[in-house]
Amino acid sequence: RVEETPIRVEDEELHMTASFGVATISDKDTCLSDVVVRADRALYRSKREGRNRVDLESSQMMRTADGTLRPLSA
Repeated sequence: RVEETPIRVEDEELHMTASFGVATISDKDTCLSDVVVRADRALYRSKREGRNRVDLESSQMMRTADGTLRPLSA
């Protein structure tokens, strides 16, 4: 929806996209910065792979039989 909703600034229309990196807290984390680093990696992967998307940290993903990655179900 972000991409589909331009913002008007004075006489100009601005088109935006949004990219997000998501990480969860793990028992292995020793401090909050561990989580932030993983979320940051996922964010930059999201930008690198086309922007306008949400990427999960790899530990939240599972590889399927066809080789694609899917989010782990809760």
